[in-house]
Amino acid sequence: MTTFRMLMDPGTAAEPASRITHELEGSPKLAAVVTGTVDCPGGGGHAWVLSDLESLLETGAPLAG
Repeated sequence: MTTFRMLMDPGTAAEPASRITHELEGSPKLAAVVTGTVDCPGGGGHAWVLSDLESLLETGAPLAG
């Protein structure tokens, strides 16, 4: 489970936290499928983090430097 709150600027800092429960198929040795369920919808930021994670998994390089 991950609780996330984006604090990069006053606009996102004012938004509530969001919570995602992750289910890993094939763990602990190899997580072939990762499913995230939003338990507590909150503010922005999670889409950005998940997009960066997707890029990292697909290309080996993150979006952010």
